[in-house]
Amino acid sequence: MDLDLDLPENLGTEVEAAATANYLAFRACCPKPLLECDHQRHLLRFYVVRTLARSGYRPLLVRPVVRVGDRTIRVDVAARRGERVVVALCEYPAVTRDVLAKLVALGRAEHVEVLLVRHAQSPMSADVRASLDKPDVSRRVHLISVKIPPSQDLLYRDSWIYAEILREGVEAGSA
Repeated sequence: MDLDLDLPENLGTEVEAAATANYLAFRACCPKPLLECDHQRHLLRFYVVRTLARSGYRPLLVRPVVRVGDRTIRVDVAARRGERVVVALCEYPAVTRDVLAKLVALGRAEHVEVLLVRHAQSPMSADVRASLDKPDVSRRVHLISVKIPPSQDLLYRDSWIYAEILREGVEAGSA
């Protein structure tokens, strides 16, 4: 089963790689949805988009709709490089049953890597963990836990993220 990103609903969801330089630039081109009370989930989207941009994926779509078979699913991030497609579900504060149903449907698609990105300090129930370990889900789904900056100040978050990027670069250069 194929996954289709080229849907009319996705017009306006594309983000340029230059907008991933910092969180404020990302927010300027891709505002946080009004129904999300804080920035945590949008920060997770930013981390994923920035990583995919650095890995050469284009286009980068934020909050697109994808089609798997006859089902349409809203995901947080989707990107393509050649035939390879990456979709991400960014979950904060917790992974829900609805998300698990999406993971099963996305896991059936061919040439798709599914990322489940969550806040590192959010609890994960045993039944959710068991669902992620099932063979139909685990073969294409990667669980990623991310530490979110400790402050609500957006400028502080950008400097924190920048410091993390520098640390990653230094560690990679010394390896």
